[in-house]
Amino acid sequence: MSPSSCHLNNKYTNIEVVLFEKDITELISKSNCVVLIVSTAMYEALQFGKKVAVYKKINWQRQLLTNAFSQLSFIENTEDLIEVIYLENTINPSHFFEQFDEELFEKIFQ
Repeated sequence: MSPSSCHLNNKYTNIEVVLFEKDITELISKSNCVVLIVSTAMYEALQFGKKVAVYKKINWQRQLLTNAFSQLSFIENTEDLIEVIYLENTINPSHFFEQFDEELFEKIFQ
């Protein structure tokens, strides 16, 4: 086991639990499905076109505003999560964030 991550007792070799901070963009880009409770990482994952599973634990109802995205699911247990993982993801990435425009940025602050 590396100091920054672990596999769940080697039972599930395709699931990695990250114990220390890593770049969220890198983690999401390598993922097929992002599982979270409540996090802005949900929007980043949707931006990448990834499947997102929100665990119905704390304040999950606030995320219902984004429920128009078919790659977004709300889960209560591991059975729900397994269903989400096996869903085919044919959705194009959502666009919450525009690409950074350095020229416009410099123009604004001149």
